[in-house]
Order: sequence, then structure tokens, then C-alpha cells
Amino acid sequence: MPPALTLWFNAGYALPSCFSQVLCPMFKKPYQRPESVYAGIGNRDTPQAFLQLIQAIAQRLSKNNYFMRTGAAPGADQAFMAGTMKGELYIPWNNYEGFPQKYAIPRIAEQTAQTYCPAWDKMSKGVRALHARNMMIIAGPHMEDPVDFVVCFTRDGCNSKAMRSPETGGTGSAIAYADDLGVPIINLANGRSLEYLTIFSGVDFMDMELPSLLPSF
Repeated sequence: MPPALTLWFNAGYALPSCFSQVLCPMFKKPYQRPESVYAGIGNRDTPQAFLQLIQAIAQRLSKNNYFMRTGAAPGADQAFMAGTMKGELYIPWNNYEGFPQKYAIPRIAEQTAQTYCPAWDKMSKGVRALHARNMMIIAGPHMEDPVDFVVCFTRDGCNSKAMRSPETGGTGSAIAYADDLGVPIINLANGRSLEYLTIFSGVDFMDMELPSLLPSF
């Protein structure tokens, strides 16, 4: 079983029935722009209570015909994957978290990522690839198809380029790029995030509750 699926089972996630031991069929299909698409991203160390909320949000969006893009990283990304039935992975290299790379990273994604990473020249090739794939999650495989909105979790509640901080982590490059494109960003660390998600998605999330977020965890 690929490492990503092992992580899901260890975390107690209920996997969608479409998942096989090799790869979910939804990630094999050629890219076609869905009517409604969002990015599901966030910190690797997202608290468990928020991971459960993320999975529930992804399930509801999927049932309402939303298509998800994510990066397959441990934490928030994999919680989105566990909840969705319709989506596509953007990964930095082949076999990342056990998944094959469907789309090679285009040069424009690398160039775009560089503008959001001040320490680009000091980054390893792998870290650069992670940020470049962040650009693709936001703008699509050919960097010309932005998502309708971003749902994310970061410790600092970042929802704009200006709010980015060290606590935003690697997700910060995706948030900053989305902000520059005018894409709404709903960070679940913020108190009114479910209200904003309801507004931007047209799907009612007001029956859900945000977990309490402690100052440090």
C-alpha cells in the first residue's frame, strides 16, 4: 500500500470507496476544467481536530460537485484527499507520498514560485519543486486556470499575502500567489471561516463547528 494510504489508515480516516491500493481512479483522468474547483491545502502539522473538520468539508464540497486540487503532503492535504471523491493531485516529483507524477512541473511554475520565495537561491531542488507545485495547485497544470477559492489551515490564520509569516509554512507561497490572483482564501484557523466558506461556495457549512485553536500546539 502506498505510504499516503497507510498514513490515512493510521490516522483513522475513512477512505472514499474509489481508492484502490495503487491510485484513486479520479487522479488518473486527463485534466478537464470542472465547473467548480477549489484548492485544499495547509500545514503538515495541522491539529487532529482540524484534520477531521477538513475531511468533513471536503466530503460536503465533493457531494456538491466541487472538484479539488491538492498536493498530497501529510497533514491537511491528505485530509482533503480522504474526504473528496473528485480531485487531482499536483506533486513535486514521481512517487511523492506513493503517487505517480501526472503533470511535470513547467518552467513557468518554477519562475512564478521564485517570486514568492525570497530565499529561492538557498533552497534545495526538492524544496523548489514543492513550491512550484504549489503554483500549479492554484493555477492548474498549465498555469492558466485559477481555482475558484482556497480552503486551508495554517497556524497563523494567514489569508493574504500581507499576512504571511514564518508560521504559515510552505503553504504561504500558495496563499500569496492566490491572493495576487484575486482568489478568495478561507483559512480555517479564523473564527468566521465557515461563514465565508458558505458564502464563496454556495454550500451551507453553518451546522459545522470550528475546533478551539490554542495559542500553541
